[in-house]
Amino acid sequence: MTKTDAKVLIVDDDPLIVRTLSEKCAKLGLEVQTAENGLHAILRAQRDPPRLIILERQLPEVDAFRVCEALLDPKRPPMDAILLTASFDIEKLDRCDALGVYCVPKGPDTWDMLLMIFVEVLGIENDVVASLDPPKKYRTDPLAAERVHNKVLIVDDDMDLAKALARRLQKCGANTFTAADGISGYRLAVKERPDVIISDHVMPNGSGHYMNWRLKNTEATRKIPVIVITGHTLGGDGNAPARPEGIGHDGPVKYFHKPLDVDALLTETSHHCAIHYNPFDGPH
Repeated sequence: MTKTDAKVLIVDDDPLIVRTLSEKCAKLGLEVQTAENGLHAILRAQRDPPRLIILERQLPEVDAFRVCEALLDPKRPPMDAILLTASFDIEKLDRCDALGVYCVPKGPDTWDMLLMIFVEVLGIENDVVASLDPPKKYRTDPLAAERVHNKVLIVDDDMDLAKALARRLQKCGANTFTAADGISGYRLAVKERPDVIISDHVMPNGSGHYMNWRLKNTEATRKIPVIVITGHTLGGDGNAPARPEGIGHDGPVKYFHKPLDVDALLTETSHHCAIHYNPFDGPH
């Protein structure tokens, strides 16, 4: 089985994504380098140029497009780039075309798309690709990613936590919205009709129980699943906060207690909407 010794630079601030993609590339015989932000990527690539860069769209320090502009210079050694993104729009596709960058949506077919580009750009032998299962046909409609049910509403008065969850969910393909209290969360749910809601339990201006009661008593929102995260006293069953009398009988689908197990939360969220907890889940 013939392998290539091409060098690939993987740029992402999510260690799970970096590790998973690195392992898959290594099995192809690729030499893998990594960087956790855009600035680090530029410095590393200038010092030791890779043949191919794989970048997350949203990078700390330096934007992915600016990284590509800095490195994809005809005067430099040949270098190609692949932009991974959870969502598409015409402007983003136009910028990729202008820079000569491959644009790949995050989803169940991500790894198959990457394999096709590896064959084209790196000249990987067909027997190497076949050993990992043949790639599927490339998605012909990249804007289809915008039409899946991927809306997640996060309701928490801890905005640092809400932003951190939103960023992680966006990397999994979610379209996120945030609200700081139960009243705002209910109003935003009526407006946006999310596919799932992740809510804190105790908040000002409407608790999680209040919001859930309003949701379940509104025709447009009563079927939206609610996942509750809480750091407060457990009820007698050890699985849920004590529920005050008079609140609606349709409770949350799951409770998570702080400190939060983000991996378990993302897995549960993926059961209720079209996100992909591991965007590189494919042949191992």
